[in-house]
Amino acid sequence: METAGELMTVSETPIKIEIRDQQLFMTIGKTSYKGTYKLLFETSDYFLIEAKMEGQEIAERVMVYKKGKKISRDGLYPQPNAILFKD
Repeated sequence: METAGELMTVSETPIKIEIRDQQLFMTIGKTSYKGTYKLLFETSDYFLIEAKMEGQEIAERVMVYKKGKKISRDGLYPQPNAILFKD
């Protein structure tokens, strides 16, 4: 991560995403978020959803792959993009 023109090392943080009927729950480290989501579009390989989380101005984008039990999350600065696998 770069801050004030200097590189800073940041340790990894676990990310958990749980998708239910019309709600999305996300835990990043010790912080939890709850919100609603909508389907933006579907392809033969994945679903792209947009989640509006309580307390966040910017919507989350999550790609749910149909095969392989994985999802991809677009990171919100300073968080990187992440591919998450089902436990």
